[in-house]
Amino acid sequence: MAMVMMMLRFVVLTAMSDVAFGQPGGTSSSGPSGSASKSPSWWVGAISSDLGCSKNAALLLLAGNQTQCSATEIYTGLASVGECVACSSAPKGPGYYCQDNTAVLCPNGHYCPDYLTKAECPKGTWCRAGFVQPEDCSFVVSCPQGSEKQLAGPGLLFGLLLFLVCICSCSCCFRIRAVREQEHIRDEAAKIHDGAVVLGQGLGQTAHSVAIEFEDVGMKLKSNGLDMLSGITGKFPAGSLVALMGPSGGGKTTFMNALCGRASYGTIRGSIKINGKAGSVQDFPKLVGYVPQDDIMHADLTVHQNLYFNAQLRLPAGTSSEQVLEHVNKTIKVLGLEHVAHNLVGSAERRGISGGQKKRVNIGMELAAMPAVIFMDEPTSGLDGAATIQLARCLSELSRSGLTIICVIHQPRWAVFDCFTHLLLLGEGGRMVYSGQAKMSESYFDDTGFRLPPRENPADWMIDIVCGMSPRYQSKSSDDVDAAFAAPHDLFELWDSKCKAQNPYEDSSLVMGEPLSQDRSTPGRLKQTWIFLVRNARQWNKVSFLSTLALLFLCGAVWLAHDVNRDFLTWRNVCDAYRKRIYLLHDHNRELAERFRI
Repeated sequence: MAMVMMMLRFVVLTAMSDVAFGQPGGTSSSGPSGSASKSPSWWVGAISSDLGCSKNAALLLLAGNQTQCSATEIYTGLASVGECVACSSAPKGPGYYCQDNTAVLCPNGHYCPDYLTKAECPKGTWCRAGFVQPEDCSFVVSCPQGSEKQLAGPGLLFGLLLFLVCICSCSCCFRIRAVREQEHIRDEAAKIHDGAVVLGQGLGQTAHSVAIEFEDVGMKLKSNGLDMLSGITGKFPAGSLVALMGPSGGGKTTFMNALCGRASYGTIRGSIKINGKAGSVQDFPKLVGYVPQDDIMHADLTVHQNLYFNAQLRLPAGTSSEQVLEHVNKTIKVLGLEHVAHNLVGSAERRGISGGQKKRVNIGMELAAMPAVIFMDEPTSGLDGAATIQLARCLSELSRSGLTIICVIHQPRWAVFDCFTHLLLLGEGGRMVYSGQAKMSESYFDDTGFRLPPRENPADWMIDIVCGMSPRYQSKSSDDVDAAFAAPHDLFELWDSKCKAQNPYEDSSLVMGEPLSQDRSTPGRLKQTWIFLVRNARQWNKVSFLSTLALLFLCGAVWLAHDVNRDFLTWRNVCDAYRKRIYLLHDHNRELAERFRI
């Protein structure tokens, strides 16, 4: 009987557990974790592993008693010591709330400060899923009640409109500024024109105008006998501004050095005439200026001091200091260096003026000597577009005053190319492709079958022709390309056959200057020495001056501390060291010895 009662009790308890969880008799469902229990006690242990509220009730079997959790509670703990706790005590993070005894994430448009509260976002705020507190909206957006994100509103549209107004205002300001800058450039150009004319007429420069003629000029290197120049014929009238152009390695700088007598590395052939008389430019070194590609000047002197001392050394003897100063000031004004006239030139170690300003100072050092002809090796390198045009216009005005200027230049822009009066175009191997007036060069290539593309820079187009990158057509009216034409060799033959004997693109008459004389005297040796001493004193800074004084005191100490007869060798060594110190201060002058030609 007892055995029967125990079996009956087990069946009743099993049925009660099935009824409690809605399962048919004998089997138990899996808990929220998905694991099935084999007995009521095992089932309760499985339920205890879930920390959520996925069921409306949980059955507690403890000491043979059954207990059911309320709808707002959750069962936690082990099977033997479990308990019912509030849903808010479930170990979930912020932003959750209890719904049907289950901890769920707070939805969009709502915020949940605790587990029992879910509130809708008020107007002017926005809430995303899991928000504990609403976030304030920016004043430029719109946030109605229950917003889950910030929406574009009147404030944002007003901000965009204000931004567009600012952009338009800035654009108008830039346009006005550009117009004012153009007016300023025109004013500066007028000043440059006036200053260049005055500079060209100062100190009798126009009395020494130079016209250069050359015929079949060639040069062969002394080292290996290689021909660098061949058959160059042409003429540069007095007061002309000449552009030497061509591809890299075409012999532009070599030809310029041959004209001015600086090509000591080669043997020059052909004839050169100066103002109609056989001779060479190097026969008149005091009337020739040369501007190298590298800027060579005293870094420890100001712009004004560089030009002033150079003018003192190279202007005719008898020129007063007032005349020298006036001429230097005019040169500075013409080159647009007034605002940096008293700034140090500087070097790589010591910051000074800009690279473009150094280039203009380099040119000014030659203009300060009042030459009759000046050679420039790539004077526009390192300059921006505006500075290049300004320099080209300045050189153009100087040439109109009678100064002959010959420049090596690489692919100038059209506005710069238009300033040149004459063009000498060289090709591979130093052979001539064109020589004549710059404004007639386009007509020459057009007559020989080449066509200038629309919106193309003529200077770039000519370089393309020399390099064989521009097609030649069989005739002006034909679109058939002359495939048999081979540049640049056929260009040389074309020039020799058409224009070498009689060049129609040259000036009809060569403008000659007066016969040059070599009686232009420069300051004597004594005055030059005095100028060098004054210049070197200006170059000394405080450190150099103090170090020199310290060396003098050291020499005096050696003299007093040692017997002269016994330590004569020591004293001589000290004197040698002091002499080397003096030589060191003058080392940088050696680079300028060839330029000064004194």
